Order: sequence, then structure tokens, then C-alpha cells
Amino acid sequence: MGVIKFWSDMAKRTAGQLLNTDKLLVGKQDQSDPEYTDLDEVKKWLAMNNLRKDGYRWHKGEGNSDLDEYEVGDEISGVGTLWPGYKIEGYINTAPMTDKNQHITITQSNPI
Repeated sequence: MGVIKFWSDMAKRTAGQLLNTDKLLVGKQDQSDPEYTDLDEVKKWLAMNNLRKDGYRWHKGEGNSDLDEYEVGDEISGVGTLWPGYKIEGYINTAPMTDKNQHITITQSNPI
């Protein structure tokens, strides 16, 4: 088999064709060594690492792991447990954020 260029010389697998045991190429962040994983492991990782907080979307600061890491100006929108029964939009006005009512300014609130 000759040299195959990553992705440009490969057939694409569509969502309907994927299997949980299919392999994925990953680059190890700390050593740059190529490794592999499968979709089952990715699903487990996603289940352990919630990428959103309380059903809301955090703009700019998305991915922060706790309330202390939010920054002034980060925006929030969505529906979740912080203000049950409302779809809200707002932003963080002071950080670190320790009290949602004191540190988040709601710019729009609609009952659901």
C-alpha cells in the first residue's frame, strides 16, 4: 500500500455508517504522539465532561469548569436550572461569579 494523505486520500464515513467500535486518530496533547480511540470512548468522555452548564450556553467563556473561571462580559443564553421556567439572555457583570443574582445581569427573560 502506498502513502495515503490524511483525510484528502481517504473515503469519508457518514454518520449513518459509523459504528461505536470505529477508530479515530487523536494527537496526544502533551507529547504529540499519534494514538487512537473509538467512538465508544468518545461517548464515555462526553458523558463525563459536561460541555455546557445547567442547560445554558455560555458565549466566550464556554468550557470553563467552575463558576470562579467565568469572566466579566461572558454571555449566557438558554433554559436551565439557574432560573427555572424562563428562557434568559444575559451577561456576567462581576467575577469571580459566586452569586448568580448578584453577578449575572439578565437582559431578556421569557416564561416558557
